[in-house]
Amino acid sequence: MNVFAIGGMAISLVAGVLYARAARVARGPAALNGAIAGGACALIGIAISYLFGDVPAAVLGFGTASSAVTGAIGGAVAGGAHRPVITRGV
Repeated sequence: MNVFAIGGMAISLVAGVLYARAARVARGPAALNGAIAGGACALIGIAISYLFGDVPAAVLGFGTASSAVTGAIGGAVAGGAHRPVITRGV
């Protein structure tokens, strides 16, 4: 059973969510940067898999693109889901 696609996109989804939660930004920027985080994770992982001969070179393009979309979804879902910090002067 080949789980490269499902596993890789799950990692990119988590990368987008983790970025959005750590950065505490609105949905738009979280989605954009989640796409960058997800795409970067995928590019590294797919490049290593290609070097090992596990995947063809074409996967570098469409695998990275699909994982970037998944990272954007993760960022958009988690983005803006934080409570603002309210400081009160004393």
